[in-house]
Amino acid sequence: MIERFAVLFLSIFLLAGYTHATNSEGANVQVKNELRVPAYPLVTIDPYTSGWSFSDNLYESPVQHWT
Repeated sequence: MIERFAVLFLSIFLLAGYTHATNSEGANVQVKNELRVPAYPLVTIDPYTSGWSFSDNLYESPVQHWT
């Protein structure tokens, strides 16, 4: 029983180390995603009344209401 647990633990440990590999320079690779949601919910009173922001920053555009 203990041998099975040790083998399972070792295989999970090795798999986790393999999936966390880095690129050839040794630094983690980060890919920037250019996707953006069209609007962000700010206030939701009920399913039929809510306030939305259609800009990336809160003060770039006025809050638009959806009723």
